Amino acid sequence: MLETDVKVRLDTQVISKSERFNYLRFKIQGYRLIHNDVTHYIGMARMKRRLASGVMGDKKIPPKHKGKFYRVVVRPALLYGTEC
Repeated sequence: MLETDVKVRLDTQVISKSERFNYLRFKIQGYRLIHNDVTHYIGMARMKRRLASGVMGDKKIPPKHKGKFYRVVVRPALLYGTEC
């Protein structure tokens, strides 16, 4: 029996096959592909960097506050989901 012939049912309802799904914070895909997950994390890092550039590039904000902002906001956002 091929994998395409299998129909999963819950009571009388047929559950459709999915190529990927979210589990906890990860995107699970068939055949151990991680391309979409990596692309998602890169996009998140770029978005956070874009949001932080307004604060980090502002001449009116003292360097002490910029450092604290980086430690509290930017660094955790960039490291979220990484394994050390």
